Amino acid sequence: MNRTLASFRPFTHLKSASEPIEIVKAKDSLLFDRNGKRYIDAIASWWVITHGHCHPHIVNAVKVAAERLDQIVFANFTHAPARALLDELSHMLPEEFVAAFFSDNGSTDVLKAARAKGILVIFDEVMTGFYRTGYRFAFEALNFVPDILCLSKGLTGGFLPLSLTLCHDKVFQQFWHDDKARTFFHGHTFTANPLSCAAAAANLQLMGDSVEKSVSSIEQLHRHRIENIKSSLIKEKRMCGTIAILELHGRDGYLSSASQLISSYCMKHGVFLRPIGNIVYIMPPFCITDAELSYVWDVVESAISIIGDDR
Repeated sequence: MNRTLASFRPFTHLKSASEPIEIVKAKDSLLFDRNGKRYIDAIASWWVITHGHCHPHIVNAVKVAAERLDQIVFANFTHAPARALLDELSHMLPEEFVAAFFSDNGSTDVLKAARAKGILVIFDEVMTGFYRTGYRFAFEALNFVPDILCLSKGLTGGFLPLSLTLCHDKVFQQFWHDDKARTFFHGHTFTANPLSCAAAAANLQLMGDSVEKSVSSIEQLHRHRIENIKSSLIKEKRMCGTIAILELHGRDGYLSSASQLISSYCMKHGVFLRPIGNIVYIMPPFCITDAELSYVWDVVESAISIIGDDR
């Protein structure tokens, strides 16, 4: 008897969802299905793709690493890809950060007040890190360095899962102690996996002037289009760096039907978008061309217009 297991699809209403499209190849900002149709990845595959799908520099780094070392127990050993990744990060982050933990999966005044009261300030830059907001890290815009910094999403350029939590020395010293009860009782099976670290190090090696120029170009095009788009369905328009958002009117929030309507229309026209309820957002890979991004905006405008006509 032939049997195929069903799969749970993340953040998806399984009963009403359309059949998933089989993607067989990806390159730069494009996804290709089994019939050869291409889709512009306008959300960087849930915010993880930085320099583009299958970037050759990262591909080669992972290939080299895979031929040498697949997995080790980081509690007892270390390896070159982990050292390379930490070295790359040390050049990008303020010197206040002295230690990192590997895993796999308000206003400035308020932050300063919290620190003055002895409260640790934690910045979750899982999504905002690595130029998504226009800054290398969002905390740079505040001229404020948090005590703990969480990084993931764009860390490996979308190749493999990896997260890093970085901290100041005052946090690290709490575990550098004679008392065995101060042991760092936490970890993951795939902590600092060599292949993930190799991908991340290669990804960060590509972060430089060219990325800043690409981010600036995306930001300029976003600003032009968001200023000129007009629809009675749009409640609010906002943007930050490479992130552009159109919030539509409606009371259903995350369960808004607009999400599926817009997503289906865009997919039909070769644009992969996944609105969060009544929030339509565009957050492309940095390698997207002006022509591709302009087309994304054209399709989004058409989708919103058609939904408006149907209401």
